[in-house]
Amino acid sequence: MSPLVATHAFAAGFGLVIGAWQLFLSTKGSTAHRVAGRAWVVALLYVSVSSFWIRKSATGRSASCMCSRWSPS
Repeated sequence: MSPLVATHAFAAGFGLVIGAWQLFLSTKGSTAHRVAGRAWVVALLYVSVSSFWIRKSATGRSASCMCSRWSPS
């Protein structure tokens, strides 16, 4: 696995955990909620932008996200 794919997957997992915490465990408006929300935005921004550079896996199938499949090669 390339470092780009690894960091993409890590950021996606981090965003999933932070997002679940935001929805179910944090108190809206608290400092922790705001900081976690900003971290979530940064993580998902990295996931979306990095998906444009993830082209193909070792099997030849595209590993990119659905939206980035339509990007120019």
